Amino acid sequence: MARVGAFVSYLVDSDVTIDYLKAQPHTIELFRTLLTDDISISTVVVGEVYQGIYDGDDPVQAAKDFERLLSEFTVVPFDIDTAKTFGRIRGAALKLVPKPGDSDIMVAATAIPHDLILVTRNARHFGRIAGLKLFDWNTVPGNPSGT
Repeated sequence: MARVGAFVSYLVDSDVTIDYLKAQPHTIELFRTLLTDDISISTVVVGEVYQGIYDGDDPVQAAKDFERLLSEFTVVPFDIDTAKTFGRIRGAALKLVPKPGDSDIMVAATAIPHDLILVTRNARHFGRIAGLKLFDWNTVPGNPSGT
């Protein structure tokens, strides 16, 4: 079972989590060196990853792998503070073109009130969200998915 408790420095997005589960070497190295024990995951991301698991070729094994990874993370729930932040961001996003998706807003809303840095390869989805701290995994030298 995943740990629930004190919130830490980094929140991983679903893309980075999926890369780790696919054993992408640079992402594994990122988790080992940069983030060490300071990794958390949103319940929203957990849901996104499970969606992919249930749609995959071997959901039983994929779920076991993900649950093993979850045991190493702090799970950050979508709580009242997160919901308030979601409402603020979504209201402001109504003026944006293109608008961020609700899942992305929910992930950002999880990071902001807990003062977490969101680690993602999809910085363009989050770049215009006020108050969000981003770690753009694409900008890391040597990252094959980077620019």
